[in-house]
Amino acid sequence: MQITISGHHVSVNESMRSRAYEASQKLFRFFDGITNIAVKMEVDSSQCIAEFTVLARQSVTLTSKAKARDMRKALDEATEKIERQLTKRKEKLHDHRGHGAKRPSTSDQE
Repeated sequence: MQITISGHHVSVNESMRSRAYEASQKLFRFFDGITNIAVKMEVDSSQCIAEFTVLARQSVTLTSKAKARDMRKALDEATEKIERQLTKRKEKLHDHRGHGAKRPSTSDQE
């Protein structure tokens, strides 16, 4: 498990780094098998942009991006988006596991 926190056109202070790290740690509750989390914070004119990229087993890559005037709000919104994606992915895997195609029994064909 690797967590990378970076900034683009913004210096990431300790407060933002700890908030992003805590949000990243929270994601492990939603999906098993996360191998890498990248958090990118960016300032574009008057907008703050937070982006999460999550890599998991079986070549699963999920991305969320949020814009807001405040970096904290952008991080919170991006975290909520990626949590929803991880929950949906986990439900899909759980629902489809072990449900093969039903074959008609040999006694019905005779």
